[in-house]
Amino acid sequence: MRKNLKRTVQEPITYSDEVKPTLIGFLFALFFGLGAAILTIVSIYLGTTYGDWWVLLVSFPIIAILVWFASLGLPFKGRVIYSYEVKEDGIFQKWENRKTGEINEHVISFDDVDQAVVGIYPFHYTVEDSPGYYIYDAVLILASKESIFNKIFHNADELKKWVNHLKDKVPVTFTDQDFRKALEASHYTFVDFTRVEGTHFDVVSKHIRTESRENIFQPWLPEDIKVEFERKKETTKRAQTKKAEKTTTWLLFFYAILSAAILLPGTPIDNEGFIVLTDKILLLYLGVNMLLPFIFVFFRKYAKWYNPVIYLFVVAIGNYIGVLIASFFIDFPSMYYTIVFLNIYNIVLWILAFIFAKISKFIIVHYDFIFYGRKVEY
Repeated sequence: MRKNLKRTVQEPITYSDEVKPTLIGFLFALFFGLGAAILTIVSIYLGTTYGDWWVLLVSFPIIAILVWFASLGLPFKGRVIYSYEVKEDGIFQKWENRKTGEINEHVISFDDVDQAVVGIYPFHYTVEDSPGYYIYDAVLILASKESIFNKIFHNADELKKWVNHLKDKVPVTFTDQDFRKALEASHYTFVDFTRVEGTHFDVVSKHIRTESRENIFQPWLPEDIKVEFERKKETTKRAQTKKAEKTTTWLLFFYAILSAAILLPGTPIDNEGFIVLTDKILLLYLGVNMLLPFIFVFFRKYAKWYNPVIYLFVVAIGNYIGVLIASFFIDFPSMYYTIVFLNIYNIVLWILAFIFAKISKFIIVHYDFIFYGRKVEY
């Protein structure tokens, strides 16, 4: 049972994820952004002028990396700024949409907090030619009936500051158990952290930023919560996969219409009546058709094995519609056999991409077990 605690007045603790712009950050973004822009312009120029579309294909990964580096220098943390202030009577949270001006606020009153729990939060780092290692941080969880507030600490002094602020307001319990899986479960189902058994002595701070090859801490997650968590997690994954499959199917359909109407009529036909596999066809037709499901669907656990067959019919129908639309404006040879020919390539590429995605994901997920004979949880 919670005891009445005598409170003392302390300085508020504040936090905001707003990133302030800096000159160095701007120059950093400008340098890599210009590099990406120049490489993109040159690649498109070579493709449109000389037909060397392969340059754009080869340059695309480099352009993506340059854009990613440029984004690191921008003061952009999303249009919604999250902040909070820890006062004497609770934690005052605020979400401010800088674009619309909308502000949402939420207060976690200390009177409603049953317990503050401090535990271990491990991170696993993979190192090349090595099984990797774990680095441990602390996590503080405020458990109430309405919501769960948590904060990760990378140093003991910051944790001590929070504990000193809270200890006269809510009961604080320390435990050297691993809370990572429990916090993940809290996104899917209610996790009652008041069930944690611990001590009033700080047994966590000494482990902050320490390292080990194996996770030396026992995960905390009651079996009943674990079962419910796994059930809801898998249900969510299935729903997300179904949505991704539906969205990708529509993308392929509309792109099939667009690509057929624009690319196919102007592509040369050989003496046997088959389309010539130019750079435009390889990159903008076969390449894009293969990449869309490869990126958005094939790596998902519940992706259906027969998706390539569905895509085959969807893209073929879209191609015929696109060619039909184009025929109202320009004259060109029959594309019936061309569409059949191209979609044979499509389904072969989709099947190979599906197999490659599944094998790659298996290796990534089980990397440590395959190469080092151990299982990694995170």
